[in-house]
Amino acid sequence: MRIVWGKREELPKASFDALSYYRHRVFVKHLGWPLVTNGQDEIDQFDGPNAVYGIAFDEREAVKGCVRLLPTTSPYLLAEVFPDLLRGEAAPCSESVWEISRFACMDLEAQDGDQRRRSSLENTREIVDATLRYVATLGVEQLVSVSTVGLERLLRKMGVEIRSNCPKSAPDALLGCWIQVARSRRGMALTRGHKRSALVGEALARALDLT
Repeated sequence: MRIVWGKREELPKASFDALSYYRHRVFVKHLGWPLVTNGQDEIDQFDGPNAVYGIAFDEREAVKGCVRLLPTTSPYLLAEVFPDLLRGEAAPCSESVWEISRFACMDLEAQDGDQRRRSSLENTREIVDATLRYVATLGVEQLVSVSTVGLERLLRKMGVEIRSNCPKSAPDALLGCWIQVARSRRGMALTRGHKRSALVGEALARALDLT
């Protein structure tokens, strides 16, 4: 897997077009999110000049995953659209805190459900690990996100240092999350190759459709 990083103007047009089409297929067609789209492209108000994208390509240059990073010193999803998920906490606004959103790791080219889950599992860990390494180079110490209860639990099992201040409910319920970058990198390194990684894989496979 090859992951490229950059702002929209820094990416080849073909790469950004492939990203917006992939996001439409994942979030609108597969997950059924009620998002405003432009044809078969999924782009929202936060896809502006401050957004940084990670796009994962396979050896055939097909998109296998993506992530969007936004500095909290500019408008971002958690603060602007889901402030209730902050549960009274102040919305972060710091150069060392960024938001991660539009995270996806779904292999849409897989032939069947089992193959899609296996491939998506591998993509999940690789993209999360690459994202933590990349944001560290930007001086980012903490990530915030709007996530599901299921994904929060799964990331924790992978070794990610993550917390939320929302009541736990259904696996697909939304909550605000905070991720410590340095601790998460160490935690993921410890779980990689550990005996419990198989259990993590099984749990991820059961919940991939919730991410």
